[in-house]
Amino acid sequence: HHHEYYSIYRTIGFVSKERLNNYKLAESYLALCFQHSPQDNMVAQNYIETLEYLQNFKDLVSVYEQLVAIPANNKDKAIWYRKLGSIIENDGKGQEEQAISYYRQAIELNSDDVLALSNLGRLYHRTQRWNELYRLYQYEINLTKDSVQKKSLQMQAAFVAEEYLESPDKAMSLYEAVLSSHPDD
Repeated sequence: HHHEYYSIYRTIGFVSKERLNNYKLAESYLALCFQHSPQDNMVAQNYIETLEYLQNFKDLVSVYEQLVAIPANNKDKAIWYRKLGSIIENDGKGQEEQAISYYRQAIELNSDDVLALSNLGRLYHRTQRWNELYRLYQYEINLTKDSVQKKSLQMQAAFVAEEYLESPDKAMSLYEAVLSSHPDD
């Protein structure tokens, strides 16, 4: 008989958040609704916004983990994995491995997810994973259509190759690629 109350709880949750600005109250009702029907997009969205407002990152992680487990389109799933990555990356508990894995899942689902790509790059840089960073730059170079961005990525990759991978030949071929693609500069 829990479902009889569902639409009432849902309404109380929405009203508490939108009209009363009572996020604590909204949280308790939306939590019940989300547990009942995680595929209800309006509930999920409002519950996520409520948890973000309350900075309840533990429950937020659990919501995103439940969302990625249910069928959805890849773009949405990619966003949820990226969000998981940033929460885990920013919680200061040094779970870089986990964050990296979430960002990589986001990129596998949506190779155009610029934020996931740049977050992953930043994380590789911070954890000094130069081989992975170099490979990520190569991946982005092959992906990007924008010639200015491509040039910038080639320069960054060349720098990583030269400074951290001690591979001047890799660096040289990248610098040559930059020069050959812009004969007018």
